[in-house]
Amino acid sequence: MPHAGRLAPDSPERWRAARAGLKRRRHLLTQAAGRLYPDAARVGATTLLCRPEWIPAQPLGLDEVRLTWAEHPPAAAVTGTEPASAHVRPLRADGSRYPGYADAIAALDPPELFDTTGPATGSSPRASPVEAGGWTCPWAATSTA
Repeated sequence: MPHAGRLAPDSPERWRAARAGLKRRRHLLTQAAGRLYPDAARVGATTLLCRPEWIPAQPLGLDEVRLTWAEHPPAAAVTGTEPASAHVRPLRADGSRYPGYADAIAALDPPELFDTTGPATGSSPRASPVEAGGWTCPWAATSTA
């Protein structure tokens, strides 16, 4: 018999609790990652790790940033539906796992500013690369809304 107050391992409640704990500790976790990877690129003067190609050579003014809509964006390299992510996706009421991590977030813990708008095509909106001052943000082409 399960212990009173103990959450089932794959339950939405346990997933929410784990996610809440990670969010509460995100600053400490970012600092720990920085100590583990001291030579990794950082976002400005923060401890947030990034890839060097994500950072433009110089700061950009907002008037230099141009966003465009891509009707046929490139496929995402990682979708969150891969078998490797199954252990971090909780079970739905019917006993199946959420198909993707983003699906679990949307259903169980949507951000306050979760944007569900987009074209009425049934496809997920996707940004094209952000271009500014001759620099193209490489990760924007694979980010999904």
